[in-house]
Amino acid sequence: MNGDDLTKEELLSRFLQLEQRVEELEQDNAQLREKLQEKDERIEELETRLRKYENPHTPPSRRRSGTDGSPTSQDDEDDDVRTDGGTPGRKDGHDPEWRSTADPDEEIEVTCDCCPECGDRFDESVGVSPRLVEEIPDPQPPEITRYNRHYYQCDSCGTETVAAHPDCPDEGQFGV
Repeated sequence: MNGDDLTKEELLSRFLQLEQRVEELEQDNAQLREKLQEKDERIEELETRLRKYENPHTPPSRRRSGTDGSPTSQDDEDDDVRTDGGTPGRKDGHDPEWRSTADPDEEIEVTCDCCPECGDRFDESVGVSPRLVEEIPDPQPPEITRYNRHYYQCDSCGTETVAAHPDCPDEGQFGV
């Protein structure tokens, strides 16, 4: 059956049926878009919560399992509030504890000949900034080296420079 065989009334009837079907599909499409929007919002919320608790910087004590539904678990907003009324860290008035420093096995003088900024030569060191670095190999006792890092002040530009050594870390007291 082709379009030439249909009467005007039949064509009008088919047209109305197709219009009705288009309206039904548009309603279904709108409902599906709403559901998709709700799911996208839920996914965003869950990803935000996941980033908060499951990343490489979160300690195991702060991580939560996905099945944790205990009534004592706190909401996300109350995570930093302690229930015992205390605060984290040492109590006020507690005497500090410090590691005792060991005697160095080796001492290295770290010097610098010229200013890294302007290239002017240094006459002499204006002081020493010692740093103890502990290498802890297995299973031997630690090797402790003192780097006497001389520091200089440039007469030309006024820059203060501390001499560097490749085995001496910029920060901290433990070696590689």
